[in-house]
Amino acid sequence: DLIQEGNETIQLGFGVPSLGSVSVGVPASHTLEIRDDDGEVTVGVASVLAEMGEPVVLVSNVNSSLSKRYQWKKAGVKITGATGASLSIAKTALADAGIYSVDVTLSNGAIRTGTAGLAVVDTAARRVLGQAGFPVTLGTSAAGPSLSYVWRKGSSSDVVGSLAALVFNPAVVEDSGDYECTVEMTGVGALECPVSLNLVTAAPVMTLPRLPNGYVGATYGFQLVPSNMPSGEADTFVVTGLPKGMIANAKGWISGVPTAPVVDKPIFILASNPSGQSVQIQSLLTIQTLPAALVGTYGATFGPISGMPGGGVGGKADVTVSASGSFSATLISGTDTRTAKGPVVVAVDGTSMRIAATFVKKGAANIVIDWDVVGAPATGELEVSGTITESGSGHSGNVEGVKLAPVVDARVGRYTFGLLLNEASEDVLVVPQGDGFGTCTVATTGRVTFVGNAADGTAYTASAVMGREGDIPVFLGVASVGTAGGLAGMAEVRPAPSNDGLQGSLTWTRAVAAGTAKTRSYRAGFSGVEVDISGGLYQGPVTGGIIAGLPSGTNNATLSFDDRAMMEGDVADFDFTIANAGGVKQKVTVPAFNATLPINPNPASIQFVLDSKVAGAFSGTFTLPGATKALNRKATYRGMFVRTPAGTFFSAGYYLIARPAEPGLTVALMPELSGQVQVTGNP
Repeated sequence: DLIQEGNETIQLGFGVPSLGSVSVGVPASHTLEIRDDDGEVTVGVASVLAEMGEPVVLVSNVNSSLSKRYQWKKAGVKITGATGASLSIAKTALADAGIYSVDVTLSNGAIRTGTAGLAVVDTAARRVLGQAGFPVTLGTSAAGPSLSYVWRKGSSSDVVGSLAALVFNPAVVEDSGDYECTVEMTGVGALECPVSLNLVTAAPVMTLPRLPNGYVGATYGFQLVPSNMPSGEADTFVVTGLPKGMIANAKGWISGVPTAPVVDKPIFILASNPSGQSVQIQSLLTIQTLPAALVGTYGATFGPISGMPGGGVGGKADVTVSASGSFSATLISGTDTRTAKGPVVVAVDGTSMRIAATFVKKGAANIVIDWDVVGAPATGELEVSGTITESGSGHSGNVEGVKLAPVVDARVGRYTFGLLLNEASEDVLVVPQGDGFGTCTVATTGRVTFVGNAADGTAYTASAVMGREGDIPVFLGVASVGTAGGLAGMAEVRPAPSNDGLQGSLTWTRAVAAGTAKTRSYRAGFSGVEVDISGGLYQGPVTGGIIAGLPSGTNNATLSFDDRAMMEGDVADFDFTIANAGGVKQKVTVPAFNATLPINPNPASIQFVLDSKVAGAFSGTFTLPGATKALNRKATYRGMFVRTPAGTFFSAGYYLIARPAEPGLTVALMPELSGQVQVTGNP
């Protein structure tokens, strides 16, 4: 039985015996024939016509529900390890062509076999050189069963041959041209094989006094071509004298990565074709060190990219290019850091280059950058553009950046700035409503250091490079344990004295917090939050003056907390005093909490501290009382005084406060929200 079925009962009826049909005591026999009505089990395997180099899968189809075992064979010989329902070949070669079969053993012991053919055809375009008056053969590279061939010339439908090879004996000039051979596998399909024929009439003539210049450490590539094309086209070249790191193949392609500079090095070139051989010529080759304008450090940034390692929150790459033409690169993608190195590819004129690198990390998908460096090398103003791609998913994004340039004007110094929430995200409570802040220190080398806090309370320290025009590719990694985050974009420092401002725009992305992350704020994450950088060169208080140009007098400062993360009126504007304490020292006086007075001067127990280590920074706490002491909510806040290009000051900051406790929960378990805090002058 070919198909497993339940038991069946067969009833036999013999009818009523007639007189004389049977005799008492005499043996009688009857034959019962039972036939299986399940049909014949067959194994089907479709034949395949494949392009050489492409993957192929032969699939068996068996019309039986019984369990099965498989064994594939080629030309009747078992293929080791090929015991599945299908047979895969990752990259077909001509040697793979042939007759394949699969033996299928059913659980009832029956064995059925399916057979198919595999034909493989090399469809790559080919060019053949011949000589008029001599035999010339155009061939195809194909193998396998049931193949037929049809040759046509150009766009004509006329058939000029029907064998695997098209032979001209002898060839005439008119035979030159483009041909196409259609290779068909009976009942399966057809593939086209283009072949071009050039009947040369003269030996090659080489007139190449100089090869294109190259650069040490940079990839070199040049194709040799006779000067008397097409009549003297060459099919074989012999090149000698190339410097270390460079080679030439028989088709005249010179390539490699030169390892040392040379000046006017003699290179000897010989070319040949069916008509004869050229005179050996001497060509000169110069390999230069990399143009000084291209040597140096480049920095680039990229925004959030879905699926990118490190949380997909954006990142940056720093690449240093040496005079030898090699580069070393460091990539930071969110919480993922990698390195790579390799040669650059320099344009023939030495004014631009391409940097391509693959960053590998065990257990993770590769990250690939492909940059173009262009601009005005004479002035040192070079820009980076290109892409960054995660090789596993193919997700990619754009990068932009600059070449590090020494600072030769008044951009040098320490800036303070705010990371101001763009108005498009104001009152969107799923993102922090406060303002981040930080310091930006620009060194004479063009190196830039950022230190500060994002509005969710996460601290950052980041480095960057500044270009000749003051552009800075920025990535501020604001990750906490179990939560990736980043702000990515471009900033610009505008030179003093006309304008000493720091401006820019960043995109803030925060990944969903891991289950083990301890953070209480914005665990669901967010993306695409636009944040504006606004700041200027910081100026501390003058001798005898007050920070941020605040007016003198009692209660000369007002601390304000917006209500985006609290109920309106939870904390009223609070006046306190910042005074000069001699020289540039500052003294802060905050009224104390006193519930015994008719009007409590500090009902929220506000504390305010000027940072003694970070000039311009401030911090503090306040408390919102609950129904019981356990339900009190103590908030922290931080901020920075920022000087504008006009010489005035503003402050940027945030506070973090827990939501009111829900029944059965404590304040310590409630999510935290971010709101805005500001310090203003109070005349």
